[in-house]
Amino acid sequence: NCKNVSKCRKKSSPKKRLRKAKRKTPVRKKKLKVEKNLKKEECVSENEISDPFHCSSCKVSFKRKSYLLAHLARHKTQKEFQCPQCPFKSQYKTSLNQHMWSHSDVKLFKCLECPYEAKTKLYLTLHLRTHSVEKAYKCSDCSYECNQGTSMKVHMLEHSNIKRFHCANCDYKTNRKGDLNRHLLIHLNLNLFKCTLCSFECKLKGSLKLHMLTHSDVMLFKCSFCSYECKQKSRLKMHILTHTNIKLFRCSLCNYEANYKPNLKNHMLKHTNIKLFHCALCDYKCNQKHSLKTHLLKHEEDV
Repeated sequence: NCKNVSKCRKKSSPKKRLRKAKRKTPVRKKKLKVEKNLKKEECVSENEISDPFHCSSCKVSFKRKSYLLAHLARHKTQKEFQCPQCPFKSQYKTSLNQHMWSHSDVKLFKCLECPYEAKTKLYLTLHLRTHSVEKAYKCSDCSYECNQGTSMKVHMLEHSNIKRFHCANCDYKTNRKGDLNRHLLIHLNLNLFKCTLCSFECKLKGSLKLHMLTHSDVMLFKCSFCSYECKQKSRLKMHILTHTNIKLFRCSLCNYEANYKPNLKNHMLKHTNIKLFHCALCDYKCNQKHSLKTHLLKHEEDV
């Protein structure tokens, strides 16, 4: 029968036989898929290793574009968001929002053991540690104790004789980069921070904050042993030491001991020949700012 023969020929055509052969070998097909997936994974791993997003300003590279964009923002010299109440500027709006809390009198977080109030939860957490009798960290070289590991690290630098940071303009040396940066301002005549209520100007932001307290009559901090009141927490801490015989700060060159760290710093200048302060009217030099102020009064008397 010719019709049956033609049907048989159609069924046994080369294309159909190839399709049937492919369907009969599923294992080979799976192997091909696995090989393709392996090639894709190799490409992905190579991209991850090479970090395809590169910074054009430096040699840093990143795995994701979002990381690169965040990094590029750091290269911007112009800070878009500025505080309307002080010279603070930031590249990020969130940083400005956090900063604005420093100008607010609203304190949402309150201590249950004393009248202390804080603007942030972090400050309250740090304050609560002051109520604990036993300090978590103790200095092995003196009687200093604290509740924060970072504070202990900073304190241990006081016992170190290694001065890693040197001033290029004078013989000043220190073991803290922040102290060197503050010292360098002495060699500049620029007062970056100005008071909006008077003619006071200063080089440090912290000095302006302390000055602003002079325009306020509110005494935020009170001594629990006497009627002493003050505007600064640091002053209260120093005052409380007067009720004890503990001398936390000791001179490494003599037997001098002090309750206050600034007193020890002033004392240490006596062991050096560094004269940081110079009189502009004569050749007088000294190592303490208040000594220079006292000296300048003599020139006013002469006038």
